[in-house]
Formats: sequence, structure tokens, C-alpha cells
Amino acid sequence: MMGALNDSLTEQILSAFSAIKVPAFAVRGPGNELCFANNAFHTLAGLSANTIVGMPAGKLFLNFTAPKSGTAQELLLVRADCAEVPLEWQSSIYGDVALYRLADGEILPPGDSLGRGNIFHEIKEIFFTADHLGNIVSTNVAYEHFHTQILLPAGRRHVEQLAARSDQPRLLDNIMKCISESISIEQDAYFPVADKWLSFVMIPTTSGAGILAYDITGKKRSAERLSVNEKKFHLIADNSPMFVWTTDENLKPTFFNKKFTAFTGLSFHKLLTADWLHGVHPEDRVMVGDELARIAREKSQTGFECRLLRHDGRYFWIKMQIVPRLEDGVVKEFLGSAADISELKHYVGLFEGKNSQLQQALDESDRLSGLLYKTSNLVITTDLKGCITWFNEAFAKLFSYKTDDVVGMPLQSAVFGPETERSAVRMVEDCIGSREKLRVEMLLYGKGSKKVWIDLRMEPILKNNTVNGFLVVLIDISRKKNDELAIKERNDKLKEFSFITSHELRQEFSKILLVINVAKNDLDLDGCREMVAHLEDPVGKINQTLARINDALNLNPRTRSQGALREAVGDLEEICLVDDDKLTNMVHRQMVKVLMPSTNVRVFEDIESCISYMKVSPSEHRLVLLDLNFQNGKSGWDFLDEARLQSLDAPVIILSSSINPEDVNKSKQYPKVLDYLVKPLTVNTLHQFSGREA
Repeated sequence: MMGALNDSLTEQILSAFSAIKVPAFAVRGPGNELCFANNAFHTLAGLSANTIVGMPAGKLFLNFTAPKSGTAQELLLVRADCAEVPLEWQSSIYGDVALYRLADGEILPPGDSLGRGNIFHEIKEIFFTADHLGNIVSTNVAYEHFHTQILLPAGRRHVEQLAARSDQPRLLDNIMKCISESISIEQDAYFPVADKWLSFVMIPTTSGAGILAYDITGKKRSAERLSVNEKKFHLIADNSPMFVWTTDENLKPTFFNKKFTAFTGLSFHKLLTADWLHGVHPEDRVMVGDELARIAREKSQTGFECRLLRHDGRYFWIKMQIVPRLEDGVVKEFLGSAADISELKHYVGLFEGKNSQLQQALDESDRLSGLLYKTSNLVITTDLKGCITWFNEAFAKLFSYKTDDVVGMPLQSAVFGPETERSAVRMVEDCIGSREKLRVEMLLYGKGSKKVWIDLRMEPILKNNTVNGFLVVLIDISRKKNDELAIKERNDKLKEFSFITSHELRQEFSKILLVINVAKNDLDLDGCREMVAHLEDPVGKINQTLARINDALNLNPRTRSQGALREAVGDLEEICLVDDDKLTNMVHRQMVKVLMPSTNVRVFEDIESCISYMKVSPSEHRLVLLDLNFQNGKSGWDFLDEARLQSLDAPVIILSSSINPEDVNKSKQYPKVLDYLVKPLTVNTLHQFSGREA
């Protein structure tokens, strides 16, 4: 029988069995209640996990008896459909948990073989067996994959290969202890070859030890980072002129800074173990107790004033702020700060009419308290010369800096760049020289010339009424600046567009409307023809104006020069007009016949008829003029997809009234599309097809 296991170790062993395909379950306690069952057992019993867990084993098995480690038992299983199924189970005891597996072989047969009949063979965790000397006897698939991945040397395998030299003696001692005393042991060890931390769970077997290995590198690294951040916080807190402390989520103290211990006269350990608020004035204890009970219950923040006993027996007024620290929306701890406001209280009582300066001191106290915890802002401290002495994680993340990159450097050298306005630079330099406050918007530079627009706030840090450095708070306003530039650019384009439509298009359209109105009532055909001829000039101007609108709004879809288009088209024998507008087809067909008499013209008012024609009549000298939008049936995009699918090689020029940039960009995804033209088809364009000068 194995020795007692802690809960964590038991969970790791059970998790290994959750992945196997053989039915397995576990019972715990004197009542033998089921505490675990894998998916294979759920399927076998026909019951859900919620139904099984917590059920006494006697309800599932008619002849269930007290478990014995390493023995096989035939149990009569009662399925959900009331069928009684006799099955043989193999049991092993892990502390107060008995694990059962459907017996088609021992859990660890003689020799600790890890063949395909063994439960540890195909689980995702690394598992191997070892003798009392640490020699690795057998391994599962996960171990072999791990062994190959990290390129461990072939030949003799030993557990020493999986741990740093400093961890090897303890690892071997624990393996021998596991085997000799038949107890399960857990140990963490560093694995330098793979730069990983492994947690070894050693389980005694019939001929050695079975060892589960878990990768806990992420957990270790997180703990190290947390330790570093905690040390930084303690360093800042110990040098703070304010009382600073932390508690757990239940308001049990975990840390006090030096200012707090010096004030109370109690040691750090004494404050942690005693009632740390025992020094609150008796008249204030009910109020303080109610506030603490409220924030513990609501997981909220609070702020209040009370009197606190100093080590010399005198009470002093302090202003307290207590705020919760959240991780993923859950309160992990409370952060407390307090400032001595006794002097402020004294002067307020004496000079009530002159309290503005004292109120400013109180606000300064609140500001310093908030600065300690509101880490979302970017914070830098500098010395008197403006050289960076410290920065927080928010600054490091945004500017991609590490401590060694900029600590000790002048602020100007660290974050100013070629496009930083010289006037803003001079303001910062003047602030350092005059030791006054400053607020300015400016462009700063991070690592790798990363540009960030910043709202910079700078003010001196006072100690004993003497300036000993500067506090710089930075707020990222890059999005705001980019939005301002985008709005300005959009407004400029809209102004240009408004001018074009109001002063140019309107005038030319009025001419066309005048001619149409006269022509409708004039029976003199020669006169109509002459008036229509006069329309060419305003229509041309409208066409040019539309092109200018397209350019102003970045919508002009033209992509090819005349020479490039002619080279792609070649000698045309046939043009296919694919458009469902009868008038457009009639006019375009007539234009082609007049300007390109040797070129055959075919008109298709739907996609399917053109595709069918091109399948039965292939040609190397054909050009398709394709509209995109059809009233009924498939669209021009469907034509392009079908042509690509059918390997129809005819080049295509899109001829559409759409100037949507999305349509233009989408057309570039089709190799057979030579160009994107806006209706109508012009004489100049046909000259390009025929090779004639416009």
C-alpha cells in the first residue's frame, strides 16, 4: 500500500488516468464515495459525470467490498439501463483514495513494462520507471517524444540527465526513499538542457518507482516575476513618506513599510501577527471597523480619516486610502496608504479662513497615494539633472525599454527624436532648470524609433522641502492625434469635393438640361443635331470633373497606361459585351462597329449564356467587357469565378458604373482582369484597343 498523498499529488495522479481509454474510477473515505471517473467509465455506466461523482460505490456495484491495493476484484456493475454487467477491476490505493481500472492487465506489471496494455503508455504526461539507482527502466510515448525533442544523448538513461547538478543528489535520495519506504514523493528540479523546470511525482511500484514529470516552467517564471515586482514595490514603499501596507483578500496584513513600523514602534513580525489597528483611537474604532467590514464584503475601496497611536503614546490624525487589486476581475489583495494630516488638522482648526494652502497639501497627499497604485499611467522618475532613475512597467511596455536601456540616461536622449518639436524640448529643459511644473503634448520615441504622441506632465519631487528629482507622468494620446489628422484630411477632401460639385458640375449640367428641353420641342432634326454637337464640350468637362472627384477621394480606378493595355489585349478578333442594360449594349456595339469594323461583337445580357458560348467557341483573340451589377441572376464576380474554375483564358476589362474602392481592389485579385474602367465606354478607350491614336 502506498503512503499518504497530499491533495495536489492525488489530483496529478487522477489527471493522468482521465486521458486513458480504459474505464477507471476512484473512491474516497469510509463511505467509498466516487470522487473521480473518466469518460470511458461514464460511457460504460451510461451515467453523466454529475450523477456519478459523490455516489456511494455500493449503488453502482452490487458486490462492492473494501478496496485492496494491487488486487483484482470481480464487481457486478449496474448500468443506467438497469443491466447487470460482471467486470474484473484492478485496484491501487493512493493515500485515502482507491483507484480502480478495468483489469486487462496490471497497472504496473512485473518489470514495470510500459507496453500498449499499460495505462501510462498513451497519456499526455511524461512517465517513466526507475530503479533504486536512478536508472530509467522503461518510458512512455510522451517521454520518448520529449527525449527526442531536447536531443538528450542516446545510450544509458538516468534521472540525472533530467536535473541540474545541484538537484541531482536530492532527486536520487527521494527515489530511494520512495522505493524503500513505499511512499509517494514530489520534487521540483531545474532541467538546464531544455531550460525548463520539471515537477517529479514519484510513485512506488513492485520493482522500483514510477515517475510522472510535469513541465512547471511557466509557473516558476511567473513566481520569479512576481517576486521581482514585489521587491520593487517594497523598495518604493519603504522609501515613501507615507504609511503603506498590504493585506490579503480577507484584510489579513501581509506587508508594512518602514514608515509604518517606525510610527507604531512595533516590529514587522509583530504587526503581522497582532491586531494592527489596535492603535486606532477608541472613538474612531466603530467607524473604522464598519468601513473595513464593508470593503471586505463588497470588495470595494474606501477612504477615511482617523486617529492613530504613535509609539510615544500620542494620537495623530491620518488620512487612509484602501483599494482592492484585481486579477481577472477577482480581488487578490488590498493596498493601503495613509498620510499624517495632524498638522493640517491643527492649522485648519486655528486658521479656518486660510485653509486653501492646507487643502493643497491634502490634495498632494491624495495625489501621491493614487500615484503609488494607478499603474496604468506611464511613470518615470529622474534626478535633478533630468537623468532617468526609475520607470514603471507601463512605460517599459509602451516604449519597449528594459531597465538597462535608459536608466541613467538624460530624459532628452532616451525619448526625444528628430521629429520632437524643439519648442517642447526647450520647455522640458526649462522645467528641469527652473524646477517648476510642466504639462505639454509632444512626440516621443521608444526603442527601434517607435513614435508615440504623449501628454507629458512633469513636476519636482520634494523631500524635506528640497527638490531632489522629478516625477514624470506620460499619457499616450497617439490615437487622439491620429484622429485629428484623419479628420483634417477628410475635411480638406470634403471642401474640395463641395467646390467641384457646386461650381463646376452644376454649371455644365444646366447646359445639358437646357439643350434637352429645347430639343424635346424642336422638330428640326438638323437643329437637334447641331445642339447635340454643342453638348460635347459640357459632357467632356463633366467627365473630367468626375475624374477629379475620383482623384480627390482616392476613388479613381484606372490602373493601366495605353501602351500596357494594348500589349495585354493584342490583335482583337472578337469583343464580348456582357451587360444587362439594352441601351448600353446597343450604343457600345454601334461604337465598336464604327471604330473597329474588323472586330466581331457579341452581346450577352446574362452571365450563363456568355460562359456557355466561351466553352464551345474558344478563341485566343477575344476580349470580354464585363459589367459587375446585374438586376437578376449572377453578377460579374460570378462570371470571373466561373471563368477561373473553367480555365477560360479570355482577358477581361471590367466596365462598370461603380467607383467603390472595394470593387476596384477586389478586381485585382483576378489575374485575367486587365483593367477597371468606369462607364461609359469612350472613343479614346476603343482607340486603345485598336492601336489607333486618340
